[in-house]
Amino acid sequence: MRPGAEDNGARQEAVTLLLTSSFRNFKKKQWREAIGDLARVLEIDPTHQRAKINLNLAYMRLGWSYARTI
Repeated sequence: MRPGAEDNGARQEAVTLLLTSSFRNFKKKQWREAIGDLARVLEIDPTHQRAKINLNLAYMRLGWSYARTI
């Protein structure tokens, strides 16, 4: 096994778990929680494209939720 392979596997598992959590939060319309999960994904892997796209979407949905209450 390569040095760091276990660490890389743990990072990928953490990314997968956080993406799953963010998806569940999206379904529940819990935008802040989804944003937190996706921000953590980007701390682990700043180049993760799906996390970047979904984070942008979560911010837009949060903004729309505030706009509807006015």
